[in-house]
Amino acid sequence: MTLEQFVRSLGTVVLDRPVGSRYEYCSANYDVLGLIVQTVSGQSYATYVQQHIFAPLQMHDSFASEQEARRDGRAQGYRWLFGVPVPFDYYQAFAVPAGFLSSSAEDMTHYLVAQMNGGRFGSATVLSPTGIATMHAPGVLREGGRGYYGMGWVNGPLAGVPAIWHGGNIFHFHALMLIEPQTHWGAILLVNANSVIPPGLDPLDAGVTRLLAGQTPQASTSLTTVYLILDGVLAVLLALALWPLLRLRRWSTKFEQRQQRRPQFLRLGLRLTWDVALPVAILLGASLFVSSFGAPSWYWILLTWPDLGSWILAICALLLLTAVLRAVLAIRVLRRKGVETSPVAAPPSPSLP
Repeated sequence: MTLEQFVRSLGTVVLDRPVGSRYEYCSANYDVLGLIVQTVSGQSYATYVQQHIFAPLQMHDSFASEQEARRDGRAQGYRWLFGVPVPFDYYQAFAVPAGFLSSSAEDMTHYLVAQMNGGRFGSATVLSPTGIATMHAPGVLREGGRGYYGMGWVNGPLAGVPAIWHGGNIFHFHALMLIEPQTHWGAILLVNANSVIPPGLDPLDAGVTRLLAGQTPQASTSLTTVYLILDGVLAVLLALALWPLLRLRRWSTKFEQRQQRRPQFLRLGLRLTWDVALPVAILLGASLFVSSFGAPSWYWILLTWPDLGSWILAICALLLLTAVLRAVLAIRVLRRKGVETSPVAAPPSPSLP
C-alpha cells in the first residue's frame, strides 16, 4: 500500500468522540501530514525529506527507504520473545511519515541541534525560530495531566524532569529525542530492540533524562526479571489447564460409576459449559483488553505480544481440547449404559405339534 492509498483508506474512519474533546496520539495523523507535504511540494515524501531536511542538516546516514538504510548498514532490530531478544523485521512503506525513517544517533544530533538553535545547524536553516518555538509550545493537555502535546513534541515532565521530548516505538526499535531546557542539554537515544511488555525501555529513557538533569538514575526491575515472573505465572496456568486433560481417563471412570447409580446429566452439562465458557471468556477478555491498546485483531496481538498471545492461545487450546474429549468420553459412557439397559426381546416359544 502506498502512502496515498493508506490515507485515502481513512475516508471511511468515523471519529469516536467530538473533535478536541480529548487528547490521543494517533500515528495515522502523521501519514496524513506526509501526504499533504507530498501533494503540495509535488515531490514524494521521501524525496522532500531528503532534500529539505537530511541534506541541509548533513544527515548522511538517514533514509526514507528501508533498502537504502540496509545498504548503509542499518542495525538489525530485535524484540523480546519469552524474555529472550530475537531478530525481527517489520516495515510499512506507507507509514514512513509516522515512524519508519531510519537514522543514526549522530545524524539525529544534527536534527536536535537545529531544534535547539532556532532551526539552524551550522550555516543551514531548515525552519525559522518562530516555527521552532511554535512546534515546542504547549498545545493540548495530555491524558492524566502529564504535560502538553505541541506539534510533534511533548512539553512536560519526563521522569520528573521538565523536558521537551518525543519518543518513538515500533515492535523492534525504540527511540527518544530529548531537550532539557533548563540546562540546554539534549540527547538522542536509539535502541535496535523493544519490548511492549511493561516496563519496556521506559527506565532507560528515565535514566538518560535524570543524568542530563544532574540526577542519579533510579534502579528498576529488569526486563529479564519481568519475563521470568510473567512466564512463570503463565507456565503455572498452563499446567493447571493441562491437569484436567491428564485426568480425563480417571474422570471418565468416576462418571461411569456415578451414571450407574443415578443419571448425572445436569452435572455433566454444567461441567461441559464451564470447560467451553472459560477459554472463550479468556479469548474475548484478552481481545477486549488489548483493543484498548490499539490491537484490533489476534494478528496484531501475536505481532505485538507474541509470547503473551502464544501462552494464552496454548492455554485456551488445552481447555477446549479437554472439553471436546470430555464430551466424547461422556457420550461413550452414555451409549454403553443405553446398550446395557435396553430391553432384550424374549425368544419365540416353540409351536406345539
